[in-house]
Amino acid sequence: MNRSVVFLLVITALVVGWNQQGRILGWLQSLLSAVQPPPPPDVLYHTVDKQGVPQFTQEPSKNSKAVIYDGSKTTIVEAVRAPLVAPDGAGGSKPAGNEIMNLRNELEKNAQTMRENRDAKRDF
Repeated sequence: MNRSVVFLLVITALVVGWNQQGRILGWLQSLLSAVQPPPPPDVLYHTVDKQGVPQFTQEPSKNSKAVIYDGSKTTIVEAVRAPLVAPDGAGGSKPAGNEIMNLRNELEKNAQTMRENRDAKRDF
């Protein structure tokens, strides 16, 4: 009897944990981030070359100004996986949006065909 109660409690805890895993992970991450202080900001040195192009380096030089770069305020952006321009063999440099519009038109056409077939079956 005692083993079956323990088994039911473990199964219940696993089910509740699975359903609430987002909250549990968020809570654990907040604890871990509270323990670890944020990394110190990086120092970059800014100079402008003879052509007027700004240069940033990690090593100081004669006419450089120190710039503090705080990466914690930077938004991380994921790379775009789909190409923005169609391959050359696909009719030049058409934007990939054309493929989306073609797909949309094809889906609408299929939906219309399905409606027509459904209406034809009702007439029989």
